[in-house]
Amino acid sequence: MAESEECDSCASFKTSSPVYAMYQVLKDLCLNNAQFFQEDESENGQRLHAGFLALIDQVDMITPMVDEVRKVAPKFDFDENTPGNGYRSFVAVVDLCVQHGVKLSRLVCDSRESFLFRKSFYMR
Repeated sequence: MAESEECDSCASFKTSSPVYAMYQVLKDLCLNNAQFFQEDESENGQRLHAGFLALIDQVDMITPMVDEVRKVAPKFDFDENTPGNGYRSFVAVVDLCVQHGVKLSRLVCDSRESFLFRKSFYMR
């Protein structure tokens, strides 16, 4: 995917917070990879295709949940001077998982046409 295409699709994403831009980047990369592997008839190619589509569905499912937790987290802070609780930790872990997904999806997108690319490695 070209850098300009990625930026254009991110600009059209509308949520309650700019932090969800990385969620949209993950979905865009997954869609690009799913389309690439759609025509791949190998078992691992089809598994990658299905996996990227499933990841898109999971991001769509978790985004409103994380948004809701992110909104109520300040109500459960230790005190006014200590913004911390399990809800914030949960959101931080989900955000880190999304960042890792972006990293892996971008790596697949950038290297999938390489002679050394191994689909089986990414299926593990």
